Amino acid sequence: MADLQDYTAQVLLIISTILVGSIIIRRRRKQNQIKLPPSPPSLPIIGHLHLLSPLPHQDFHKLSTTYGPIIHLYLGSATCVVASTAEAAREFLKIHETSFSDRPTQTVAVESLSYGFKGFVFAPYGPYWKFMKKVCMSELLGGKMLHQLLHVRQQERKRFLSGLAEKGLAGEAVDVGAELMMLTNNVISMMTMRQKSCSEGGGEAETLRKVVEDTVELSGKFNVSDFLWFMKGVDVQGFKKRLKEIRVRFDALLDRVIEEHQRERRKKKEQGSTTGDDDDVKDILDVLLDISEDETAEIKLDTDNIKAFVMDILVGGTDTTAVTMEWAMAELINNPGVMEKAREEIDAVVGNKNRIVEECDIPNLPYIQAIVKETLRLHPPGALIVRECSRTATVDGYHIPARTRLFINAWSIGRDPNHWENPLDFRPERFIDQNGSALTHLDVRGQHFELIPFGSGRRMCPGISLALPLAYVTLASMLQCFEWKLVNGGDDGIVDMEEKAGLVVPRAHPISLNNNITYPILQNHTLFLSNHILLFFPLSMSFFFSKRRIVMVTVNLGMLHYVLDHVYGAFMHRTKMSTPFFSRGWGGTKLEMLERMIKQLFPEVAGQNWPPTVIQPLWKTVWETRTASLREGVFRTPCEDQLLNALPPESHNARVAFLMPKNVPPHAMSCVVHLAGTGDHTFERRLRLGGPLVKENIATMVLESPFYGQRRPMLQRGAKLLCVSDLLLLGRATIEEARSLLHWLDSEAGFGKMGVCGLSMGGVHAAMVGSLHPTPVATLPFLSPHSAVVAFCEGILKHGTAWEALREDLATEKVAMTLEEVRERMRNVLSLTDVTRFPIPQNPNAVIFVAATDDGYIPKHSVLELQKAWPGSEVRWVTGGHVSSFLLHNGEFRRAIVDSLNRLPWKGSS
Repeated sequence: MADLQDYTAQVLLIISTILVGSIIIRRRRKQNQIKLPPSPPSLPIIGHLHLLSPLPHQDFHKLSTTYGPIIHLYLGSATCVVASTAEAAREFLKIHETSFSDRPTQTVAVESLSYGFKGFVFAPYGPYWKFMKKVCMSELLGGKMLHQLLHVRQQERKRFLSGLAEKGLAGEAVDVGAELMMLTNNVISMMTMRQKSCSEGGGEAETLRKVVEDTVELSGKFNVSDFLWFMKGVDVQGFKKRLKEIRVRFDALLDRVIEEHQRERRKKKEQGSTTGDDDDVKDILDVLLDISEDETAEIKLDTDNIKAFVMDILVGGTDTTAVTMEWAMAELINNPGVMEKAREEIDAVVGNKNRIVEECDIPNLPYIQAIVKETLRLHPPGALIVRECSRTATVDGYHIPARTRLFINAWSIGRDPNHWENPLDFRPERFIDQNGSALTHLDVRGQHFELIPFGSGRRMCPGISLALPLAYVTLASMLQCFEWKLVNGGDDGIVDMEEKAGLVVPRAHPISLNNNITYPILQNHTLFLSNHILLFFPLSMSFFFSKRRIVMVTVNLGMLHYVLDHVYGAFMHRTKMSTPFFSRGWGGTKLEMLERMIKQLFPEVAGQNWPPTVIQPLWKTVWETRTASLREGVFRTPCEDQLLNALPPESHNARVAFLMPKNVPPHAMSCVVHLAGTGDHTFERRLRLGGPLVKENIATMVLESPFYGQRRPMLQRGAKLLCVSDLLLLGRATIEEARSLLHWLDSEAGFGKMGVCGLSMGGVHAAMVGSLHPTPVATLPFLSPHSAVVAFCEGILKHGTAWEALREDLATEKVAMTLEEVRERMRNVLSLTDVTRFPIPQNPNAVIFVAATDDGYIPKHSVLELQKAWPGSEVRWVTGGHVSSFLLHNGEFRRAIVDSLNRLPWKGSS
């Protein structure tokens, strides 16, 4: 009983102390009330916290309608001022900018995740902040860096569009917010440190994504200890514990990334690489490491400074842009007239140019810009711009004490009827003049205080130079490439505009949309998908069959490019419509034999035997006209016995088609051997390519692949090789047959010039054949990588590879292996196909690579790597993807053949 009395006494003492303290505080507040802005009634201890909901910008807006544009609040023990009009914002952010150039630092999240305020966003205003501001604007987020990393944004946007296309063709609804978040996460993290934050592979990408997600979540949540002084040391909500876990994960990840960057930097220095090389494109982390190693820098950066800055970029640059674009799509769904007007503008600017809209088109798209600006007006991602008063100031006649937190309500300012007519209406025309041009006196870059979604003044968001172009071009490409319809919008089909709490202001409910692909260029083609088979037909429309229902999809296939590569790859390789590559494993001892035989071709090993085995084709005439003839021939494959025994019986006889001009002596003609690409089961495609060249006195010799067409092994389905050894066997046999054909054309037929070309896999083989020929020949790899590693381990074909079967095959010989170990084994085997290991051709000037700008199968670096290994060779770029570029640009491929042959001397000439 005594214990209970003591306990009761203690409780009463605590309550009395709190009440007395509250009375004292209230008296002091009343004494200063005249000097402070208007304020609603408050409660003891918590002040005005009871007036706030999880959406404080809306609460501040309501309070401002009662108490005026500048109000004073106590949020617990924190003294705060809220400005809710453009005029009030101008007072704080321009006239009194020097007094409000700091950011609040009295929060657990900021202190932990900024590494003790060592980053840029929350650093106190002073020499360090000024130095980092200068570095940020001139180097990290300046025009030069953004231009250098343009390819990153382009590549990630293409992946984003291809993913949307796959979902559209599969009839799946699109979670617009989630897709946009994945895009911006990947863009920012790739530009920052060449590391994805969202991918299918998991691992570090998943770790980074989760770190960013958790950081944004905690930074946007209310933490009671940040506002009540007597709770400072108490982790009631578990914030400190979670923040510590995030910090540990981020440290471990970034330590690995920094070490990897430093290892690459040391390697480049050892190799004598200079920073002026065009290929030496740095990411933001590289620039930070440069500064940290610069002994003459004004400020010395340590590892914590670098980590804090990277965290600033990842957290500040991902959600803001994604949320803005999601709000824009919601507004466009609710305003279909605006969406249609935007499409008309895009079509007028880029509709007939065979490409997707790019960042360079933005100046010519004022209405797209206006849509984004109108979205930022109604839905600023950072609804509240937060500052802190560094010294006592008098603003608009009000006394503002030092360390007062300032909230500029950008959300309220954008809805002020004194500046915006019908402010709740979505009208992009507000930002367009009578001539259809963008208004110059109303922008979002901090000079016009009625619209400040990125802040204003020296503390304005430095990422605006990246965020705006990314938002413009992504939104434009989404409208150009797809038609969008709401999945679940109620009876009226209207998207709700409810907000949710967060560091930024996201939508409360995800937008779920259906998309139909619209390709605005090839009006006479469509996409036909039936039972997961993708084919082309010269029709004006197509049908998409999904289960038991038929959905009409209008498709114009001009913007195939990278998107189509991935759509095609998804259905061809990620479904069970056909067996995958290498379903029967590695090939056992046959693989080991082939590895030894291919190594004999490399220049460091003797045995490049020339002349090759002599062949005697048996010919029959297929057709003949006055100007040309087509013959087909058969000959015994010239492979040596060991290789011949490894080939399936169906492959022992080689087949060729020979298209040549008539009435022209062979010594006055050229002939090019065309090798088979993946899936080239007939001669038709290559004969169509070579047909028009007859007028140029160029003959075409088409070689059937040892594993395709009539030579395809009986158990093989389509182009899907059964074993890894079959890929090497196909390559070695093709090389031997092509070399024998070139020898026959030279010694038997007597042609004056010769060449070899191929598409995709055939281009790899053509490069090998050209490099091994003892005299100069035209060598033309089309849409080809430098190695099969790129195709099967990095490109789309990795989704069509039987990795589990390969792992099981290895498990019979060794202990169980992980999939990554299996992939590493594949990389080692396929490194034998690396063309850079072959000799440099006799005349590199006669080597012309033709590559696609938007190839989803072959990355640009693979083409450039081979060009770099063969000095003097040329790369020509055509627009399109792996599939569409060949369909659209046959003439460019033919021109490359002609030009390459013209760089050779005629046989017998001096």
